[in-house]
Amino acid sequence: MELLKKSFACAVASGCLTFSLPALAASDAEIQQLKAQVRVLMDRIQELEDKQEQAMDKIEKTTDKIKWAEKIKVKGDFRFRHESFWREHENDRHRQRIRARLGLLAKINDTVDTGLWIVTGSDEPVSTNQTLDDGFSTKGIQLDQAYFDWHPLEGTKFKVLGGKFKNPFFRPGKTELLWDGDLRPEGIAIKYDSGVIFTNVGAFIVEERSSDAESRLYGSQLGAKMAMNQDTYLKAGIGYFYFSNTDEETFFDSSDGFGNTIATNGAYLYDFEEVELFTEIGFKAMGLPMKLFADYVVNTEVDGKGHDGELDPNGKDEDEAYLVGFQVGKAKKPGEWKFKYSYRDVEKDAVIGAYTDSDFIGGGTDGQGHEFGFGYKIAKNWDFSVSYFDNIDADDDDFERMMLDLKFKY
Repeated sequence: MELLKKSFACAVASGCLTFSLPALAASDAEIQQLKAQVRVLMDRIQELEDKQEQAMDKIEKTTDKIKWAEKIKVKGDFRFRHESFWREHENDRHRQRIRARLGLLAKINDTVDTGLWIVTGSDEPVSTNQTLDDGFSTKGIQLDQAYFDWHPLEGTKFKVLGGKFKNPFFRPGKTELLWDGDLRPEGIAIKYDSGVIFTNVGAFIVEERSSDAESRLYGSQLGAKMAMNQDTYLKAGIGYFYFSNTDEETFFDSSDGFGNTIATNGAYLYDFEEVELFTEIGFKAMGLPMKLFADYVVNTEVDGKGHDGELDPNGKDEDEAYLVGFQVGKAKKPGEWKFKYSYRDVEKDAVIGAYTDSDFIGGGTDGQGHEFGFGYKIAKNWDFSVSYFDNIDADDDDFERMMLDLKFKY
C-alpha cells in the first residue's frame, strides 16, 4: 500500500512537469480544485491501507485460534451392558447398565500434556457403570480424571503424572487381582520404560483428615521385558505397596470392609504392606497371538494380631492372593476375536477389598473361582464382548455373573 502511495505521488509530479506551461495559464480556482482531488485520493489510499491492516490482524488472530484448536483432542466411548446374577440362596437378578466417558486432551507444549475426563456413574472408586432404573430419572456425571503428564526427555518413555489419572502400575494380562480397571488413584507417579527395564513409582493420598493423620498409598514396581523375537517376549517383575494409617477407618465406605477383617473400632484390623510378583509371556501359536500371565501378592502385615494386639477372629492368617490365566487372539481389526480365561483365589486380607475387582464375587476379597471372556470386533470402533464369572464367595455360596457388552469408541 505504501508503494501505491509513492507511485501516485510520482505520477502527480510527472504530470505537473509535463503540463507546466499550460498550467501557468490555469486559474487559482482550478489549481485548488486539483489539490482537493489529490487530497481525496490520498485519504482514500490511507483508508484502504488501514482496512488492509485490520484484515491482516483478523487473519492472524484466526490462525492463532486454529493453532490452539489443533492442540485439543476430544475422545471417548459408550458402552451398553446387559448383566445377570445368580447367587446361591438369593433371587436371580437382571439389569441393564451404561457407561459413557468423554475426555478432553490438551497439548500445552512439547513436553507437557493435560487431560480432563468426565464419566457416568456414582462416586464409587472402582465402577463407572450407571444402572438404568429410578423411573427414567436423570443420571449423574463424575470427574474421572484430571491430570498433567510431563515427559521432558525426548526419545524416552519417562513421564511424571500428577492429579487424578489412570492406574500407573502394570497389571499382567490387564487382570484385576490388586486393582480394578476403573480405579483412578490421586497423587503423583513416575513411569520409566527403557524397552528392557521398566519401573513405576507413586505416592497417593487415600484419605485426608483434618484431626488425624492422613492415609496414603506408596507403591513401586520394578520389572524387565525380554524379547526373544518379534512375536515372543517375557515380562516379569516385583511390586511393593504400603497403605499407611489403616487403623483410622476403612477406605471409601467407613461402614464396609469389602471382605477385609475389621477391628472392633470399625477400621481395618491389619496394616497393608503388600509384596507382588508378576509375569506375562507373549508368543504366537497356530498363527494366533497368545498370552500367559500370573500375579501373586502377600500382605506381610498379617500375623494373627492386629492393631493394639487385637486378635484375629478368623483364627488363621488369610494374607495371600494369586491369579493365573491365558489369552488367545487379539480383537484389533474388524472380524478378529479373542478369548480369555483366568482363575484366582483371593484371601480375606491379601489386598484392600475396596480397590480389587468389583465384578469378581460381586466385589471385595475372600473368594475364588473362574472368569471367562470373549471379544469380537464387529467394525471399526465397535466391539462386542461377553464375560462370565463362576465363583465361590466368603460364605461358600456359588456366585455367577454374566455381562454382555456393546462398546463404541470415538
